[in-house]
Amino acid sequence: MTVSNRNALFIIAAAALAAYANSFHTPFVFDDNHTVVENIGIRNLGDLRAVFTSDYAGRPLLFLTFALNYTAGALNPFGYHLVNFILHIATSFIVFLLLENILARETIVDRRWALAGGLLFALHPMNVEAVTYISSRSDGLATFFYYSAFGLAIAAGFRLNGKSLVALALFAAGLLTKETAVTLPALLTVFVLQFETEKRREALPLLASFWMMLPLFFLYRMFALGVALEEHAEPAATPHDYLLTQLTVVPLRYLPRLFVPINQSVDADIGMKTTLFDPSVMLGGALAAAALVFAFVQFRKQRAYSFATLWFLGTLSVTSSFYPILDTYAERRLYIAIPAFALAAAFSLARLTDIRPAAHKGVTAAMAAVLALFAIMTFQRNAVFSSAISLYEDAVSKGSEKSRVYVGLAEAYMAAGMMDKAEDTIRFAIKAFPEHVSVRLKYCWLLGNKGDFAGIRREIDALRPVRREDLAWYYDYQGVLAGQTGAYAEALDWFDKALAQNPAHVDTRANKIILLGMMGRRGDALAMAREAVARWPYKADYHYQLGMLLLPDGREAATREFEAALAISPEHRGARRALNIK
Repeated sequence: MTVSNRNALFIIAAAALAAYANSFHTPFVFDDNHTVVENIGIRNLGDLRAVFTSDYAGRPLLFLTFALNYTAGALNPFGYHLVNFILHIATSFIVFLLLENILARETIVDRRWALAGGLLFALHPMNVEAVTYISSRSDGLATFFYYSAFGLAIAAGFRLNGKSLVALALFAAGLLTKETAVTLPALLTVFVLQFETEKRREALPLLASFWMMLPLFFLYRMFALGVALEEHAEPAATPHDYLLTQLTVVPLRYLPRLFVPINQSVDADIGMKTTLFDPSVMLGGALAAAALVFAFVQFRKQRAYSFATLWFLGTLSVTSSFYPILDTYAERRLYIAIPAFALAAAFSLARLTDIRPAAHKGVTAAMAAVLALFAIMTFQRNAVFSSAISLYEDAVSKGSEKSRVYVGLAEAYMAAGMMDKAEDTIRFAIKAFPEHVSVRLKYCWLLGNKGDFAGIRREIDALRPVRREDLAWYYDYQGVLAGQTGAYAEALDWFDKALAQNPAHVDTRANKIILLGMMGRRGDALAMAREAVARWPYKADYHYQLGMLLLPDGREAATREFEAALAISPEHRGARRALNIK
């Protein structure tokens, strides 16, 4: 029985739609706020310079797609999810075609096994974060470009022709979407050495062209960002410590979850490893070394397994080697590597049925059951993404020991008006992380919303020492407390210190605007509010403060600002009160 490309695409799309049917109305969460909701650069598609540099100039094509989404549907999440889903379907189909090509080279001509691999990628629960989390389009789009370029290079016979030129263009697009695409020249080189040995000389010009794209890419980053490598490093993490940590993450966290995707978490707690003699580092390092030895020893004999191993480790090398990245573990990073796992699984199933033909029906039924189970698990995982509250509650239930998870959960409760739950969460976090200043500062924010300024004073006085990254909040609360006692000059001084520390600190700027109004300096307050709205037009608090200042001049102008605040933040309590919305 043969499987046509049309039927394969239909099956992949239908199966994925069933698994992701509940994901299309998932709200903006986490980084979506600054990459999309508050990102002024994507609001005007006619200004491509602003679009390309809107959030992170190293990924201009990513933000172009967000700008296109915004032009088509403003801040309706459905359109953003639809694009992510279509990219996932397209990538899954490309994975099917790649696996079909590789398996055929290993004399496996039954395309159903390649389809099984494509479905494994399409339905795997570990891909949910890359597909359903809108900001993770960076992974989805870059992976689509990556494997499109890979497939076209193979289709071009590794010659310089029209197809290979398109492949180079797609590779460039991948590089301008996310840095993980840099491994493609190495992957193509390994593929040629394993599967196209007779074309090694003929393939050199094309391979050289791919390799030459890398210095051009790093030159672009120097021009656009001022640095060749990303600077979002983990505090106090050295390349040595990060590498040791990844020796535990890849073989002991990522790999097992490919087989048994349980205990998924949007913010898993992975402690930094600092010594090679840590038992988990020793075990993970031994497994990684064994995998590499196997891949090179079996380079000619077991080509599919060898290539799948190098493919998997190679695509993860950007995020899981020696260069420190803010988070030591993120499920979305697996998206580009799971096709390698799909190849190993499809090849294993095909070989098993070749060795034992009588087991064909049983193996097929077992694979179908696994795919059905993965689809159900994906559907359930998508349900967790239905709100920030459910995401953080899920992370807490998985035993996270990161204070930021509890702070995030408290913020989500506060945004939903669940103040008692927010306070309980913060109080628990203070007990669990007494040395984390950021937790106490978030508690001050909650106390301020309750009008408990004595509580703020108690918490502020308990802060010793205050880290540089927390100083803006610390100064802000000192200003709030001074303002409450009528010490307006002192309060202004504290707010100015906070803004000097962080000029984009929204709460401080809003508090200073309020203070100027209380001091009778309405003209200064209006000027500051208008400047804030002009510079940061997608900050709801600035529109709200401007609206409050405009009320004495008439309801119409103030109402426009309150409505603008609600358009940005539909649950903004001040704006809702001003408009009498319950």
